[in-house]
Amino acid sequence: MSLLNQLLDAFRMRAGPDPKAWRELEQRNKEARCPACGGQEFYDGPHGGSAINVKCANPKCGKCWWFAGAPFEMKEIADSGMYRTGKTYHLGDL
Repeated sequence: MSLLNQLLDAFRMRAGPDPKAWRELEQRNKEARCPACGGQEFYDGPHGGSAINVKCANPKCGKCWWFAGAPFEMKEIADSGMYRTGKTYHLGDL
């Protein structure tokens, strides 16, 4: 199970059942884009608590973001240099 799916399960337990709202939330995660360039592919970075650090895989961008799943915003962070750059992911796959 991906980290993002684990986060969604935890939020479901707290918020109670609302299948339509959770389907919309999952869809927004799958469609998440880099706020700087609009790219949809990211490198996986350090995980902690209920968040993940990601780095935009667009070579012209490369911005790093703190992400805890929609509806939360992505917040720009400094590049820690600790990203797995061998494979790119969409945020819904992490």
